[in-house]
Amino acid sequence: MNSLSPAAREDNRAAALFCHRTPSIDRVKSPGYIPDEITRYVGAAQMDDFDAGQFSGEYESPEGQTLWKVLNRNDVIARMETASDLGQPALSPVEDILLEELGAVIMRDRFKQMAGRMTKQILERRGFVHDASDVRLNSVPFYKASRYRRRTESGLYLFKNSSDPRDICLVDSRRGEKMPSPDEGRWLYVNYIASSLKAAIGYNFDLKVAVAEVARQGFFRHYVPRALRG
Repeated sequence: MNSLSPAAREDNRAAALFCHRTPSIDRVKSPGYIPDEITRYVGAAQMDDFDAGQFSGEYESPEGQTLWKVLNRNDVIARMETASDLGQPALSPVEDILLEELGAVIMRDRFKQMAGRMTKQILERRGFVHDASDVRLNSVPFYKASRYRRRTESGLYLFKNSSDPRDICLVDSRRGEKMPSPDEGRWLYVNYIASSLKAAIGYNFDLKVAVAEVARQGFFRHYVPRALRG
C-alpha cells in the first residue's frame, strides 16, 4: 500500500521529469552553449532550414550542425544585427563565440565559407540585404566578411574635405560628380554609409534627411561637430 499522499506523489513525478530533462554538467560545453533539451525554456531562436548548396557535406557533419545552431542563437543574431546596423561585417562580433564552440574547425576555409552562407540566409530572413562583399577584418578566423544593411535603408557615398575632415559631403554616386567644390582642399572618398545608427552616432546627421536632400539637389553637405570627431 502506497503511504504517500496524492500531492506528494505529484511532487515526485515533477522532480523525476525535471531530472530527466536537465542535462548533466559534463554536457555543457561553454557558458553560451544551449543544450537541445532546454532550448524551448531559454528563448532560443526558431531555426529555419539551411540551404546548404555546395556545402551539403560539411553541413551534414556534427560540426556543421553545431555551426548552424550557434549562428541561430538569439544572442548571436542580436550581435550580427547590431554590427550590420553599425555598418560592420555581420560575423565580426561573433568570432570568439565560433572559436569557442567549434575550435579549430572554424579555421577551415570551407567552414568559414559556409558560415558566410548561413549568415546571409539568417539575416535575409530578418529583413536585411547584402551590402558589400570581402570587407577586410584582418582577424581570426575571418580575414574578410560580408556586410549587410536593412532592406528599408538607402545608402550614400561619404566624402571628407582634405583640409578639414569634419567637412563632409554625401552623394549617390561613387564618382562624386555632383559635389560642390570646397573652398580649400579636395574631396576624399571615405566609405559607403547605409546605417542610420552609424550616421547619427558617428557623424551626427539623419540619413533619411540626407537621402532626401541628395534626391533634391544632388548632394548633402554637413559639418560634424567637434565633440564627435577627434
